[in-house]
Amino acid sequence: MPTDLYRERVLPSGLTFGLAPLLGLFVYAIALPLNAVLGLWLAIAATLILTVCLYSLAPVIVATKGEFRVGRATIERKFLASIHEVLTEDIFAERGHKLDSRAFTSFQASVHSALKIEIADPADPTPYWLFSTRRPEELKYFLEN
Repeated sequence: MPTDLYRERVLPSGLTFGLAPLLGLFVYAIALPLNAVLGLWLAIAATLILTVCLYSLAPVIVATKGEFRVGRATIERKFLASIHEVLTEDIFAERGHKLDSRAFTSFQASVHSALKIEIADPADPTPYWLFSTRRPEELKYFLEN
């Protein structure tokens, strides 16, 4: 198995994870008139399920010597062309009216930094990848070297 040069799980913000207990509280309030003990167990289960889902569904970015992966999408590194860090003030436009519908995207709403990588594969109709990352400078360094 190739050694990862770079690995990052792009998790939602802490505030998003903080909503899981709030969901549990709502579930408890709904189930309380039926049975307090059942409500407590359902609240705990709802909190745990949401927390596990938020963690496990967060995209993972992996760069090895031969390939690059964001979530389930994989490309050979030889097909990566120019790499641009998307500035915080430009993120809204890049995700909105500037976005090419053929582009591969992977966004985490609470992450306000991203990379845009042009694809140089003539057989691939995808013009670029645009994805959220918390460490764009570090990832760009690994991909360019």
